[in-house]
Amino acid sequence: MYKPQQLSIPFDRAFLEMANALDTENYTNVKVPHDHASGNLNGDTIVHRLHGSEVTRDYFERTAFCSPVLVEQLEGLGLVVPPNITVSDIERFIIGPTREFDVLDVANQTEIHMTLMEWTEYFLSQDWKKVLNALSLEYTDTELEKVITAPTAVREMDWLRLYWLKDLPEDPYAIT
Repeated sequence: MYKPQQLSIPFDRAFLEMANALDTENYTNVKVPHDHASGNLNGDTIVHRLHGSEVTRDYFERTAFCSPVLVEQLEGLGLVVPPNITVSDIERFIIGPTREFDVLDVANQTEIHMTLMEWTEYFLSQDWKKVLNALSLEYTDTELEKVITAPTAVREMDWLRLYWLKDLPEDPYAIT
């Protein structure tokens, strides 16, 4: 059985660097703390830094999840991810390169349809002229689902699994 361990997430710093490099002058109706002298976002003001044990259902109910959260110490989070798994591993061996999903173009809030192979090429290039967000990559019913456990707070608030799926037949796609 896989034992959770302290993970090192290499893109934490990259996220903050991208946040600090955003041109806030081109965004309208966005009230974001920034350094007025340089015009850059202040990542320390925007991002709430928490220990894994602080990321709870109660925290999200109290704060309404109004700010991004950076979990620097994963202990107590309840997240299980295979060690050393890469985006390439997910693309090639677990989900497959032809899997299509929608990606969000962050700057203009539009969806782009991509294959996992295209996303992997984008992610690994780190030549990010556009900031793309892959929130909609669904891995349910894949091999990845068997080795990843969502954080405890997420599982405690997952309406799909807690409520909606209980009303579905064993095979929701079966023709009756």
